[in-house]
Amino acid sequence: MTETPDFVGPEASTGSADTVETSTRSASVMGDAAPEAQPPHPEPAEGQPVETVMERPHPATPIIKGWMALVGLVFVMGRDVLENLDNRGEAFSVRNLGFVGGALGLYVLVTGIFGFFSWRFTRFVIDDRQVRIEHNFIQHNSDKVPFTKIQSVDVVQPFAARLLGLAQLRIDVGSGAGKTIEYLGRARAYQMRDYLISRAHGQQVTVQESVARRATSNALHDLAADERVLLRVPVQRLVLAAVLSSGFLVTLVLSLLTLGGLTWFRQFGGMVGLIPLVTGLFGIISRDVVKQWNYSLVRSGQALKVSRGMTSLVSQTLPTNRIQGLQIVQHQAWRPFGLYRVKMDVLGYGSGDADEGASDILLPAGTWPEVELAIDAVWPGFRLADIELHGVDRKVRKLHPFIWKSYRWGRNDDVMVATNGGFVLETKIVHHARVQSVHLMAGPIQRRMGLADVKLDTTAGLLSTCHLFELDEQLARRLVLEEMDICRESRRRDAERTALDALPAPVVGVRVEN
Repeated sequence: MTETPDFVGPEASTGSADTVETSTRSASVMGDAAPEAQPPHPEPAEGQPVETVMERPHPATPIIKGWMALVGLVFVMGRDVLENLDNRGEAFSVRNLGFVGGALGLYVLVTGIFGFFSWRFTRFVIDDRQVRIEHNFIQHNSDKVPFTKIQSVDVVQPFAARLLGLAQLRIDVGSGAGKTIEYLGRARAYQMRDYLISRAHGQQVTVQESVARRATSNALHDLAADERVLLRVPVQRLVLAAVLSSGFLVTLVLSLLTLGGLTWFRQFGGMVGLIPLVTGLFGIISRDVVKQWNYSLVRSGQALKVSRGMTSLVSQTLPTNRIQGLQIVQHQAWRPFGLYRVKMDVLGYGSGDADEGASDILLPAGTWPEVELAIDAVWPGFRLADIELHGVDRKVRKLHPFIWKSYRWGRNDDVMVATNGGFVLETKIVHHARVQSVHLMAGPIQRRMGLADVKLDTTAGLLSTCHLFELDEQLARRLVLEEMDICRESRRRDAERTALDALPAPVVGVRVEN
């Protein structure tokens, strides 16, 4: 078992809190928007040959795009045939089989012709300044992505594509929908990902020079010669974390209670009601185990890379300058085992796993040393234990008798930290340079007790708010006023560090004397 740090969760027992969240007054102090640091992109030297890459997607692309629709069609038609068999007592006749076979054959023929011409008139072009994805079948469309706008490039291998050794590239441009190249051979997708990231960081390299970096390229791992694995999460820990999660435990208890009640009253016909609950249990396992299978966090140049997935393998690139904040989560059931989950708020990414290529999980299940390692990978040199956390006044106990000790906050010149929670303990960390606005909030009961809340907003996202609960009103006002000066100074230092990182490395000369 692992000793749990005091600042992650409350020391008292948890329970339901009698909270008052009415907010009738909100004072907002807006700060300067944190500028996004753009990677340098030098112009090609005069006379330097410009490499232009022009390719079509893999010829098997139409098969991958159409197989799900084909499976759905077979399922619908098969269900209709079985329903007719049950209702009319008819056997499978040659006519029925001929109708089904003809419909499937016609579908395969039409989609095959359409897919072939769609593939034939689709290509992507990479020149000295941008990526161009051209679709010239029926409707002409050309998507252009300048290298200076590329934030990250992810390699996603859905199950069907993975079976055929194919993958797709998802190019994140920071806002709006990203651009997708579907599908390339697995090795070629890795090569083009590395090449585009190098060009996005201003490196004048050729495709062949980028290919030389890659050491392995297979269906299980994505690791280049100059990349370093920071940590891996074993599958046993993923299973343990999923089984001990609050969602799994609640669903399991409901399933057992339902099963016990039906058995007690001998209502065996109601067992069908267990199907949604059992499906929910498998859904949690799929989300927390299958999608995070073979998880690894890798240092890849100036960025981080996350590889994960059992059936669908995802290689997600994480530019650290786009990570707005982090959240450390610990369920009470995890605490005896010393397990934590680290989530992140990445500018331009969606939350959760709605998009296979963009997950908000930095560490699905790890020990405290692994949490510190993951945080250090995002903000080198930062240690959460070095920040002194302050509690709230004992009068807050009247409002939150069970969880008032979990309300803590602290800060240094770089980040603001806030902890809270009952059954689920949360620690949010927001970088001052990413704060967009600061709010002072107080409800009627809070004003009567001389209390107020402070909220620090970054970009819109799951972890977009760092909430400091139930502070003394005078302290809250002082924090709001001081925070804007701290944010401004933090952005200045961040811009200086970005400019310094953009400078070319010094050339070390060697003088030979005879």
